[in-house]
Amino acid sequence: MTNSFLATVERYILSDDKFLRDFALRTLNNSHLGTEQTFLYALKAMDKLEPHPMTNSIIPRTKHMPVTENVLKEVIVRLNKKDNNLHWYSMILSRCDTDLIVKYQSELSPFVNNEALETIVSLYSMDTEQLFIEVGSIMNTLEEDEFNQHLYNFGKRIFKELIHRGEYDESNIWEIEAALKEEWDKNFLSYNSIYNVYLAGEINATSLIPQLTELLSRVNEDILLKEVTETLIKIGSTEVFPFIEKYITNQDTSILAIDILENIKHPIAEEMLLRYFDQSDNKNLKALLAEALCHQLSSKAIPKVAALIERGYDETLPNLTEPIYANCVINGIYHPKLEDWKKELYEKEAHWEARQKEIAIQDAKRVKLGRNDPCPCGSGKKFKKCCGKT
Repeated sequence: MTNSFLATVERYILSDDKFLRDFALRTLNNSHLGTEQTFLYALKAMDKLEPHPMTNSIIPRTKHMPVTENVLKEVIVRLNKKDNNLHWYSMILSRCDTDLIVKYQSELSPFVNNEALETIVSLYSMDTEQLFIEVGSIMNTLEEDEFNQHLYNFGKRIFKELIHRGEYDESNIWEIEAALKEEWDKNFLSYNSIYNVYLAGEINATSLIPQLTELLSRVNEDILLKEVTETLIKIGSTEVFPFIEKYITNQDTSILAIDILENIKHPIAEEMLLRYFDQSDNKNLKALLAEALCHQLSSKAIPKVAALIERGYDETLPNLTEPIYANCVINGIYHPKLEDWKKELYEKEAHWEARQKEIAIQDAKRVKLGRNDPCPCGSGKKFKKCCGKT
């Protein structure tokens, strides 16, 4: 199903309808289904947007898509434009494999901090023992200090390099299992265990699904839970489903369990989500299940979700109008409310844009901004050519 799902959704990345584009990007990114071509479509979609250094609705939704050599070449071309998307293109480099960074070091050096670039390149020349020592040092720092996302991601880069060198594969999954068992009874798992969860996803360790799903019960360990969720989605096997079922109706774990079912694209996941939607009388849980069903492109769910919207639900939860609208359009299903949903979405978008412009104008008045000064909205344009237009 995953290939057909990808083929069905991917083309909407280039849609002129921003809500269809955003839906397609989000669902393919979150489900780890994006390919090189998906990423290239996303970059092409950038050309339809006004470059903006502070806001971007595309690049943040590509973080689970592969930065292949062809993708990197395209990014380098775009970096050399030096437009207001420079920051966003630079973000992609942090996800690029070390061997590609080394290969294109000279082309990347004008756009990457020299110290950061040298640090990445140095990994390539380290032997395996040195890499283990380096990642051990990172884990010690993470244990002793506050969480640092950049440092944590750098640890992942090192482990990915170790995978490339053959240090982790199907033959030594038992080492990952042993690392998890060693700390199983501790109140909080160390970063060593968390990185081993990450490794399980990277090498598709299907045999560890029972142990990985059990970790969802550790509800106070946010970093671990995020990694477990990502890993189970990356593994993406139907073997996940029976182990995840007991967590769906538990208030502490329902969001995670539904997220996993939403992003493993399979008829069994759809069936489970439909069953729990019908059984539940909890409006909040039904709203989460409804959103997940729309991201599964469930045509069976459309009348159920539409009825829930009509009855009303807690709107502090995700807005269901966007996913049901996209679900109908992508499935080619007509619904009497379809145009109303589309109108509602664009009216809310226009209201938000008008509010942002109003804030920028108020900021300009407060600091006595001149018409030739940079616009406070952060677009990089002069105020008179942006929010100061009359």
